[in-house]
Amino acid sequence: MSARFNRFIIPSGFYIGSSFTTVFLLLIPWSWMGVIALIGGSIASIWWEIRALGRTLTHNKAASLGFYSTFTGVVMAILIAQIAETFFAEQLWRLEHLYRLPPLIATKGLNFESPEAWYVWIIGLVIVSILAGAIGAPMGIVATKIFKPAKGVTKPPEDSSSEKDA
Repeated sequence: MSARFNRFIIPSGFYIGSSFTTVFLLLIPWSWMGVIALIGGSIASIWWEIRALGRTLTHNKAASLGFYSTFTGVVMAILIAQIAETFFAEQLWRLEHLYRLPPLIATKGLNFESPEAWYVWIIGLVIVSILAGAIGAPMGIVATKIFKPAKGVTKPPEDSSSEKDA
């Protein structure tokens, strides 16, 4: 008797959208432009799936792709910013200080000044996930409607006769 496992395949649009959100949030200071990063990350992931790869997405898949790509992008931007702050504060680019890196990375999540600081951190993550869901999922659905091909328009079939002749 063999066990069957459902394998979750991560679409490549997820990587495009989360990368867009991460880079946009790291390069531009957080203000109202952060909302633009969430919208842009969701739209970039859907655009990549529909236009670049030619896939069709249901509204459910588009909403989940929009949410996951924006949420992951925001979390990665927060983590990269914190690691960069530690990297420069501890002068870890110098070889004589490199031995400090593994303990800093291992204990960073447990290094809060007080229990209240930990609660504030968790509340911040909850707010980020709510924002990613409130902005990313609807924008995924809207982007699906924007980028879907017109009725009757299909991609031309790829001609592989030149490869057969060679």
